[in-house]
Amino acid sequence: MGLLLRALILVGLLSIELYSVYAVLHPHVSADYRAYFIDRSSTDYEPEHYPSTPEEGMVFSHPGLPDWVATTRGLSFRDEGGGRWTDANLRATPGLLFTREFSGDVCVELKAYTIPWLGGQDMTVRFGHEDEAVKLVAGGPTTYDIQFHNVHAADRMDFLLPSNLPPLVERVHSSGDIRRLGVSFHTLRIVPGQCS
Repeated sequence: MGLLLRALILVGLLSIELYSVYAVLHPHVSADYRAYFIDRSSTDYEPEHYPSTPEEGMVFSHPGLPDWVATTRGLSFRDEGGGRWTDANLRATPGLLFTREFSGDVCVELKAYTIPWLGGQDMTVRFGHEDEAVKLVAGGPTTYDIQFHNVHAADRMDFLLPSNLPPLVERVHSSGDIRRLGVSFHTLRIVPGQCS
């Protein structure tokens, strides 16, 4: 009887230990917590939200996020007086997650600045399951009107950039910046219908 009791206690303690190891390796956390603290793919954790509509748009230099944007992925901290750069060190495919879904014909108006060595290359904008290619223009901020047809229940937008982005310090030796920058987003508007 004493041996059976010891065996049961041993099995119970081993079960608790195995569960503890499992809980440490597979924590139950929110997607925002995981992106910010574990994956390090977002610089936004529980961001403040301000009132705005998709038609009014998003200003990337504004503190917080509009209430129709849940969070960002793969975007660096806000640059003073500028927008937010994509940073391949954070995430290979940067993007936005929305608090609502978009459907139908949609025009995306994006004002962005491109790092010089990406000029002339394509960036694919994925809105839900629809893809549209954009030829990037190097130099000052450029406004891109991107037309999407038949978007269906899209709750995210991703920006697919070339995968071989070098750290900034490799191209500008005096910078000391190790971010792998691509495009700096300044404003984004999402308008139903056709681009004008």
